[in-house]
Amino acid sequence: MQITPPGDARPAFEFDIRYIREIVDRQFGPGTGDALIPSGKVVVLNKAPDLDRMDEIILDGEVAGAVRFDIVHGNRFLLKPLSAKILAPLISKSWVIVDDGALDPIRNRKASTLAVGVLQCDPGIRPGDDVLVLDKGRRPVSVGVAKMSAEEMLRPGAKGTAVKTRWVVANEAHEPRDTDVTWDDVLIANSEVLERRVSEAKAFISRVVSDNPLPIAVSYSGGKDSLATLLLVLEAGIRP
Repeated sequence: MQITPPGDARPAFEFDIRYIREIVDRQFGPGTGDALIPSGKVVVLNKAPDLDRMDEIILDGEVAGAVRFDIVHGNRFLLKPLSAKILAPLISKSWVIVDDGALDPIRNRKASTLAVGVLQCDPGIRPGDDVLVLDKGRRPVSVGVAKMSAEEMLRPGAKGTAVKTRWVVANEAHEPRDTDVTWDDVLIANSEVLERRVSEAKAFISRVVSDNPLPIAVSYSGGKDSLATLLLVLEAGIRP
């Protein structure tokens, strides 16, 4: 799985999950937040570079979307293919339905959705909104950014880009994974990788100490990064 560098990931706490659900419900309709993150789901947040704050949301080993802050709209949820598949059956806001003629250009050439191909849409869509594009069977086709209001998209004879495509959604069903997974299960599943990283870190610390015969100190703030560093130093047999 690829996450955006530098890879500053952390577990999502209960208040994080509640807030993400609230944002998703506000943008895409009631019930979509719980559909995206069911009770008991393990969620990881990865802080990603942006003009302001942005956190990728990782579910089932895949980046499902992101929460990004901007000064105009506040925190917004950015759809990705996984979240599009999960939300499509329930979405009641920020949706666009296109005719069959638009499917091939979007799916195979990542074309944007043109106004001429829009059959129906949520009447509340405004330019800049994150939008889920659906086919006539309400299956997800793509996700993107609205370039027109709903009124402009549906105006007779409308031309131009209605939704600029950000991601194309593969034409296959979403298979939800087991929600009865704990953080202990996550640690066990990743134990080999974690042990390798710990060994590499301790070897690096020992090498730095050996190459630099100076007094040893660990800058400690009480946060997770400095605590992890202190524990690694101690496990390497070094007393700062």
